[in-house]
Amino acid sequence: MNLRQIVVAAGGFACLLSAGALAQESSPWVDIKNPQELRALYSNKTFHVAGGQGVVYYRADGHGLVVWPNRRFPRTWDVKGQQVCITDAVLGTSCFEVQRNKANPVQILARDVKTHAMMVFTVEDGVPDF
Repeated sequence: MNLRQIVVAAGGFACLLSAGALAQESSPWVDIKNPQELRALYSNKTFHVAGGQGVVYYRADGHGLVVWPNRRFPRTWDVKGQQVCITDAVLGTSCFEVQRNKANPVQILARDVKTHAMMVFTVEDGVPDF
């Protein structure tokens, strides 16, 4: 490879890096990594699953309830570092990285750190007695 090819290749690589940075900046989602913010997000909140598939209630004491079509089951939740970990009889234990929509702050994206499966929720204050 001559000097000209190296410079062109380096310039192309720099463009790729810049494109990656621009893609991150233009993303509609922002990470929620602060443990206190994660705890506040899940404390006494109702999570509506996008598409109307179900609802999940999370109390501040770490208990939750999933109401899915034709099913109801309890779960627990806890913040561990920069993730929220959820345990129930259906999923076992799964930990999630959480992001908030920049334009619509009540819209949350949770991504399973093991499977990378993602779910979108709309969050509102309050939970019923359960």
